[in-house]
Amino acid sequence: MGQGAIAPVVVITATDLGASPAIAALVVATAGLGQVIADILAAALVHRFGERPTMLGAAALTALAQLGGMLAPSLTVFATAIFLTGVGTAVWLLARQAYVTEFVPLGLRATAMSTLGGVYRIGLFVGAFANGAVMLATGPWGAYAVHIAAISAAATVLLLVKELAGDAPARRNTAHARARVGPVLREQRSVFAALGTGVLVISAVRAARQVVLPLWGQYLGLSPAAISVIFGLSGPVDMLLFYPAGRVMDRYGRVWVAVPSMLVLGASLALVPLTIQRSPSPLSDC
Repeated sequence: MGQGAIAPVVVITATDLGASPAIAALVVATAGLGQVIADILAAALVHRFGERPTMLGAAALTALAQLGGMLAPSLTVFATAIFLTGVGTAVWLLARQAYVTEFVPLGLRATAMSTLGGVYRIGLFVGAFANGAVMLATGPWGAYAVHIAAISAAATVLLLVKELAGDAPARRNTAHARARVGPVLREQRSVFAALGTGVLVISAVRAARQVVLPLWGQYLGLSPAAISVIFGLSGPVDMLLFYPAGRVMDRYGRVWVAVPSMLVLGASLALVPLTIQRSPSPLSDC
């Protein structure tokens, strides 16, 4: 929910602090940089401290970063807050996935992981609309308040849920803990060269959604609340398709989902320039 709330607002806040569209895009990219750096360290943190403490630490870091983003007096401070948000988000996502992988029985793991992805998308959908409602009363800074509230709720759940047997760092497989990035890259270089390149390009296009659409909404004269609502409208489609997509991949293979999804994504971005309006949009008054 928290990530869904701030997704369309980061670019808007950056431009309000004096950033050009290009600099605003770089500010969004700092979150991705934080995620890349944290992904390398997150596994070590999970091994050393366990999934639950790692998630709580990531939640605390992200909450402080959101507070900094809300109160940032300058673009530099705001960019630092977004970078730290990326760090906390990456650690959280890896730790919660490791938690599910560790404790869900093998026979239910695929269902659990699919459900985890679906719940995540539901949260993005709810967060976008919660953000739109709050911003009507508070302005863009309300999105960061929504994220802090969501983080607090998630941390409370982690503190209250029953601890599972063996939820301790000592149970980890030490052979896995000794794995290093270099040897893995060398051993799997063919996979990284092919699949990694594809993932890199797709990630770049997906990341553009969080930059291009808010900037385009501003160009069309839409309010921050209206932009957030438009973001949220993609949520129901996302929620409806994650399970059928998984079934199609299980039955026919991943190419039958990957290729159509990339074609649709490319076509949708190509249609964005056609939305230039000659008269003010009713949504601009939202």
